[in-house]
Amino acid sequence: MKQIRFRGFADYFRPVEPIDSKEYARELSTFEHLFFRRRSWFHPFSAFLLIVLASGIIAIGSRPGLIFFLAFMLLISGLFFKAKACAARFSVTRKAPNFGIEKRGITVTYEVGNGSGFRISDAIIRDFFSGSKTGEILLAIEPPIEPGEIREVTTELRCDAGMGLHRFGPLLATIKDPLGLFPFDISESEAPDRNRVNVEPEYIPLKDFEIPASMRSNSPGIHESATAGQSGNLLGIREYTPGDPVKNIHWKLSARHGELIVKELENTINTDITLCLDMGSQNHLGFKDQSTWEYAKDIAISLVHECVAKANGVQLITQEFQLPFGRGFDHRHWMIRNISGLQPCTPDPTRPAGEWFLERYWEEIPFGSALLLIAPVYRPEMNRILHVFRLLRDRAVNIVCIWIDARTFTDEITRKMTIGEAALLELNRHSANSLEQLMEAGAQLDVPNYVIAKGDSLLRSLSKPRVR
Repeated sequence: MKQIRFRGFADYFRPVEPIDSKEYARELSTFEHLFFRRRSWFHPFSAFLLIVLASGIIAIGSRPGLIFFLAFMLLISGLFFKAKACAARFSVTRKAPNFGIEKRGITVTYEVGNGSGFRISDAIIRDFFSGSKTGEILLAIEPPIEPGEIREVTTELRCDAGMGLHRFGPLLATIKDPLGLFPFDISESEAPDRNRVNVEPEYIPLKDFEIPASMRSNSPGIHESATAGQSGNLLGIREYTPGDPVKNIHWKLSARHGELIVKELENTINTDITLCLDMGSQNHLGFKDQSTWEYAKDIAISLVHECVAKANGVQLITQEFQLPFGRGFDHRHWMIRNISGLQPCTPDPTRPAGEWFLERYWEEIPFGSALLLIAPVYRPEMNRILHVFRLLRDRAVNIVCIWIDARTFTDEITRKMTIGEAALLELNRHSANSLEQLMEAGAQLDVPNYVIAKGDSLLRSLSKPRVR
């Protein structure tokens, strides 16, 4: 549904927001400060009102002044109704793709049409896209749109505000008369499915990352078994040779052939991997794509690509949901779609205070499998994390930790804090040595530690474990 709105007097002269920065206010002189507080008064419409007032005063005392005043008002009325007619027959439609790739650009096309009998010389399109850091879109349409003309205006937007579902709108067009005195705002309602873009994650190949092997597996793969010849995967049968375990003898076939036949088992197996993604809001910091949760999702999606491509079974555990083990392209796509929409979540009020999420899910990790943990570190519950690690070690779980140093993400949020809040955050950032303690404790448990800070390359950071 199309809506046309003319800006009235209240829109021009409503109070503006006060000066936010006291330091900036001190730098202004008395005259500059007065002008800044009354800046909403200085625009073409104010000059127009002054001219009308002056013309009216002149018209009271002389006949030529009256004639000038009437001619002037007739001209202004013509400009007003012309702008109104152009706004009534003006149309704008957005054409945007349904999908985008994170940190890459998308092309958005705006189709504008002039159905009036007048030339439109001053038209502006305003839009908003939540998937871009800049957010606001402002396009001035030049040259003027002729009567009956339909034109396409394109712009490039960078999807740099993180993965997931992002929206466009509201879409607003502004039409003015040639003097800029009478602006009309035009908006059209859109269907919800037409103003959304699903930003898919960017896949970063992790060629040098070593995927941990399982102690046990039920299917063949590319990893050397820790107990060679003792897996549950049958490779074939052969004649008995001295030294073969008695439990591997196939007694039915041996009785049928009159000689001992043994089962030969696979020495290479796949890995059953549990991918744990800590999305608790206690340790997440940052803003849009420069945040710990976006880094965590980028790592998780790249690891899903690598693990599934090598025929490994993968399950996902987060605070919000759990995806069971699976393999293949469909399972990979399912996991990526769910990871893309994750956001930091608040602690569950029904659970004990300070509980780490793996304290609830550690029993879901199979005996002898592998665990890939992705977690930000700011001020974590150290004792609870190490307690879960010891429990998993007792179950012969191969643990690999990827820590995100949240202390390096504080720069984005200190700009929006008061001086006291920023000082407290800076104090915590320098006093917290949780990351070093976790790495030292992990080394004692033979847990490889990878560390990623803001601005680090994932390919380089995940090529070799960090050693203290």
